[in-house]
Amino acid sequence: MNNFLKNNKGLTLVEILVATVIGSITVAAIYFSFGIFSSTYLGIVAKVQVSKDIRNALTVITKDVRLAGYTSKIPTQSGGVSFAPFSTMNNKIIVRKNTYFNQNSMPGSYASGTNDVLEVIYDRDRSTRVRVSYAQSNDGFLKKRLSRCLNADCSGDSDYVYNENGFYDYQPIAGQGLEGFKVTAFNSAGTELTSTQANQAQFIRVSVLYSSATNGEVHKTEQQQTFKVEELTVSKNDKFFRDMASVLIYPRNIQTLK
Repeated sequence: MNNFLKNNKGLTLVEILVATVIGSITVAAIYFSFGIFSSTYLGIVAKVQVSKDIRNALTVITKDVRLAGYTSKIPTQSGGVSFAPFSTMNNKIIVRKNTYFNQNSMPGSYASGTNDVLEVIYDRDRSTRVRVSYAQSNDGFLKKRLSRCLNADCSGDSDYVYNENGFYDYQPIAGQGLEGFKVTAFNSAGTELTSTQANQAQFIRVSVLYSSATNGEVHKTEQQQTFKVEELTVSKNDKFFRDMASVLIYPRNIQTLK
């Protein structure tokens, strides 16, 4: 028994110190690795969200623009007003340059800014002619509003909000982080039109710029970034990720393109 006890010695102080150092190094390595992996993961998530916002925004806008000037096969009736089919593209695509939606002004109005407003008019069915409006709000969202027309050319009805889809006034169609929304109209020859000529548009180009500002920083150091969004130049120096995309959209209503 005495020999057994003599051969079962405890750890020496040196062995304890060595084990403590090795354990501390291992824990520190795990901690720093977790931090790196975590920041990398969050950066990927932020980039994915930016791409998702761009895709969602352009998809929704494209769907409405393709319907510009669409009419039901018979004259529509709405509130006692008879809406004859459109014969031209006049007033079916409206572009308001350097404008944004000021949601702090109730019930909401346009104000001077660096981005644009896009409006599209078409018939949803035989009894409803609508105007769909897209604009950047002052809280960084791209928002959509659906209004029912009260007269044939859809003038003077901007505050009459159509609630069939369950929303009132402008609602976001993508995440927060919009920094550029520009719209350019073209005629059939591909000549760029001014905002006052946009009612003659045969197709339009829509460009959006989104950042990861609301989803976190991506770059380790500040990056100088410059983007050309149509005629708008956006320059930033920070750690956020940004991306932009443009799409050419042609209305599907062939009759209106004659």
